[in-house]
Amino acid sequence: MTPGSDEQAQLGRGARKRAVRRDAVLEAYGRSERRRGWALPTLGGVGALLLVGGVAYGTTVLPATPAALNTGAAPAALSAATAQYVCPAAPRLPSGADEATDVDFSPLSSDASTEATVSLFSDLAGRLPGSTLRPATTAGDAHGGPEAAAASGEELTTSQPDDIQQGAPATSGADGVAVRDAGAHRVGAPGGEQGLPSVVTVEPLGGQAGLGSAIAAYSASDGDLTGLDVSACTVPSHQQRLTGATTTLGSTAILVLTNPSASAATVDLRLFGAEGIIDSPGTSGLVLGPDQTRSFVLGGLAPNEENLAVEVRSSGGAVSASIQQHRLFGVMPGGVDIITPNADASQRQVVPGVSSPGADALEELNSQDDVDVAPAVQIAATGSATTAEVTALGPDGPASLGSGSVVELAANGTGSVDLSNLPAGEYTIVVEADAPVIATARSVSGAAEESVDMALTPSTSELAFDQLVSLPSHGTSQLVVYGSAAGTIEYQLVDESGSLGETQQQEVAEGDSVTLDLDDVDAPAGVRISTTDTGLFAGVIVSDGATGLSGYPVTPAAANGTGVPVRVGY
Repeated sequence: MTPGSDEQAQLGRGARKRAVRRDAVLEAYGRSERRRGWALPTLGGVGALLLVGGVAYGTTVLPATPAALNTGAAPAALSAATAQYVCPAAPRLPSGADEATDVDFSPLSSDASTEATVSLFSDLAGRLPGSTLRPATTAGDAHGGPEAAAASGEELTTSQPDDIQQGAPATSGADGVAVRDAGAHRVGAPGGEQGLPSVVTVEPLGGQAGLGSAIAAYSASDGDLTGLDVSACTVPSHQQRLTGATTTLGSTAILVLTNPSASAATVDLRLFGAEGIIDSPGTSGLVLGPDQTRSFVLGGLAPNEENLAVEVRSSGGAVSASIQQHRLFGVMPGGVDIITPNADASQRQVVPGVSSPGADALEELNSQDDVDVAPAVQIAATGSATTAEVTALGPDGPASLGSGSVVELAANGTGSVDLSNLPAGEYTIVVEADAPVIATARSVSGAAEESVDMALTPSTSELAFDQLVSLPSHGTSQLVVYGSAAGTIEYQLVDESGSLGETQQQEVAEGDSVTLDLDDVDAPAGVRISTTDTGLFAGVIVSDGATGLSGYPVTPAAANGTGVPVRVGY
């Protein structure tokens, strides 16, 4: 049974009981009305009516017609809300790092840079949604609340009037012709001097969620945190799971929690290791004030775990969670990346955008002293024990993983499948299990006598009808699209000036993984993807030189329904 299924079952039983009581009350009400109609008193067998001054008086009391009750669930209309995306903090070592040592052996970097990219798409009248960006804080309510913080943040696009935000969707511009426009914004050091997470807001348009996307990018060429990371900014949630962390010797994993809401949040953590749930003190009742960020070194909560997963549940405000992961092989940097939440647990997990250097390159990397790297997919069971099988799909179809494509997982346990046998190239990883699981794939890159980098890409959900994906200025980006069923996507690049490229189309056969180069415009800042088909998944791979590598999933835009189902009855 998955987490939350027992609560859902209880809710279902309660709803059925209420429905039975409601039907009984309505039936009794109907019987009473029929009896009243039969027993009404009359005068001389005929109802007498007296008109005085235009006012009617009668001795007969006519039965009131029962009001028809519609007890079905109907959506209660709500105003469209502003979407929030939390961008992960810049990678940093735990407090106490010495900044005065030689840069070659320093935990810091001489040229580290961070940047957020926010891309926006207009409605059919060419109007862009209002958007802002601000850093979070380490002390709750330090800005006087998220509203005051947003006001002090950087305005990326001007806020639209309320009647445009909440009115009917536009069908055309002022001249009657439909107009589409885009916007792209690159912001350096979005988390401020402290390198904190940042919060991006995107306002609605026409009563619907504004179409926007945000990513955070980090790049450094020296120091312990050498490497490239590009992470999608995520929507805060009350429940999320992350897998792919490692707390063995030489590895550091730091969980970062951010509460961007106006309400305090109380957070409970559950940690999953090879043998199941890890009993660790200090993981429940964690309080985050409004607009507050807190960090936790996972090695202190769950040491020496090769494959560690974390479940984050919050009450009160919704929170955002990410894990900064980095590694050292002796004095050689072993890569840095940020893990973001997985898709919902299910018996099938899809991870598009996994890169393999090939067996020869891996052998060369591992021939160096202390270096031990391998691409892998890390899997966690979210309930009962299960068997998981991994398939790698490349441009030429399924690729062999050797004899190690199956892993047994304990109840709430973790494990991994090695991907070292994959030929060089880009792949989609599919995990199928007998019970719900989550999965994150680890890609590696590097060159002998140079640093090693890694990319940790979580599973994702199906593409939505229309969504936007931001792209970094660092490195070269590729879009990997996988079809669990045959389908077609249309995609359109957005450059740094907000100009739109030509609309292109790509067919994806069932079981195919297709890699698309996103170089049709100079300095692409985003790509709009649309499809009318189901069963399509996508991820982005970013490479920078021989060593820099990162990846992130393409996830549907923030959900923003038009109403909440409300049932009227007893």
